Amino acid sequence: IIKDHVFKIGMSVYVEVITNTVEGAVYIPSNILRENFEDNSKFVFVAENNRIKKTPVKIGVHNWERTQVLEGLKPGDKVISEILGDSQK
Repeated sequence: IIKDHVFKIGMSVYVEVITNTVEGAVYIPSNILRENFEDNSKFVFVAENNRIKKTPVKIGVHNWERTQVLEGLKPGDKVISEILGDSQK
């Protein structure tokens, strides 16, 4: 509760309720997760040996900020958040 704040009729509030947490899990920002629309599989791009590699992943718990990765990544993998084309470099 915010001290000295009065809620009035018609006001709205943003609330996030955490229903599940996983200790020691690998998480990535949700906005870098990609989807193959043909089979609904998920993937991310990983930097490996100076190359960009499309890496399939299996996901667990997630929200709009973070997504748990169950398979496909390990701690320390360099996940790419954005790929710039030649005209954007």
